[in-house]
Amino acid sequence: MLQPNENDVPHAIFKIPEIITLIALHMSPADLASAARVSRRWHSPCASQLWRQILEDQSMWTSLTDALPQYSNFVRELSCSRYFDLTRIGTYCSHLVLFRPPIIDVNNIDLFIKILERNRNIKTLALSFQHPERILEAVATVLQLVKVLNLISLEIDNVVVDRGTLEHILDSSHTLEYLKISRWYESQAPSAATSSANSLHPHCPVLEALTVSSVHDPFTLVLTVAKSAPNLKALSFLDLDEPFQTLVQSPVLTDFSSKLKASCPHLHELTLCRNAHDIDGLNILLDAFPGLRSIHAEEYSDTACVLQALAQHPLGHPFLETIVLSSQSTLTHTWASTALSRILLEKGALKDICLKNYLIDKMILDLHTGWACVDLERFEVSFAKFFNPSVSATEQQHIEELFHMQLNRLLKLNYT
Repeated sequence: MLQPNENDVPHAIFKIPEIITLIALHMSPADLASAARVSRRWHSPCASQLWRQILEDQSMWTSLTDALPQYSNFVRELSCSRYFDLTRIGTYCSHLVLFRPPIIDVNNIDLFIKILERNRNIKTLALSFQHPERILEAVATVLQLVKVLNLISLEIDNVVVDRGTLEHILDSSHTLEYLKISRWYESQAPSAATSSANSLHPHCPVLEALTVSSVHDPFTLVLTVAKSAPNLKALSFLDLDEPFQTLVQSPVLTDFSSKLKASCPHLHELTLCRNAHDIDGLNILLDAFPGLRSIHAEEYSDTACVLQALAQHPLGHPFLETIVLSSQSTLTHTWASTALSRILLEKGALKDICLKNYLIDKMILDLHTGWACVDLERFEVSFAKFFNPSVSATEQQHIEELFHMQLNRLLKLNYT
């Protein structure tokens, strides 16, 4: 029979709960499950880390949801799949700080409200409704509960509300840092509950990022938020492809850009995704971003417009650090090559350039003048291999040598 060895005696340090908690942060789920069964002393710190976060795909595991009542006290972050049956978790969880429920509809709205009432410490909340016109009063109740939460991040998708509801939410969101609004529909006349909001001066002092997607009147909505968020730094437009939403030259866009600049002087990050646009419209929008540092444009049919706007804009955007563009298909464009050449020569603060699905012609780049972006860290650009019959092989080789000379000047460069 094996005799106990003094080396088998646990060190006294493992009796300190804080030490076990720190160790648990670096353990795999399987190890956490085993460690939680070692002793009562180890159970709480290991189980709390194991059950702290339930991801979207995990919410469908029957074994997990069956065990949830016993371990619900440890759950802090709960993300559900879109069509998850909310009754499987009931109201057990009461210490959530992050909650992404399934789509909320007439069948689960009452249970969702009960869960929300039990979790007043939620910091991140994502709401998506189905057929909101059938549950107008319940949606209004949810939004009233949202107002009393000290949220840091809020996402709202597909709601029908009274005019003035957004102002009420902003007026109570003094801790909100990120807001995403999708498919937001307002009635024409304000209700009695929202009429008083018009006399208020909503203020959202720490809101830094706003995303607007598939909204009927995005410019009005953005300006409503902007009036309450003077420290807004990042703005994202997603899926603005209807005639009344396009980023093309118009008096409406000009007025919007002017008011946005006045309300939010610290804007420096712009994201555009699947939006109809033209170069004149982009130039007008960029007027609101004199301190532009980062621009992302994804799934555009013609990203050359973005490069041209950046190259030609009178503000120059000297603080621009990041350009990330992706086209819907691989394209080669002379304008894009010319614009990129000008950007490389003039934008000294650039650190990151990524052009996906776009071919640049090296022969158009100005390689005889030193590029200004000496701190460039990433240069992810594909180059077209064109052989111009009017350019001799010797001249083509010289262009290649000049190109690599420019790249070698940039010490931190990682290019493809």
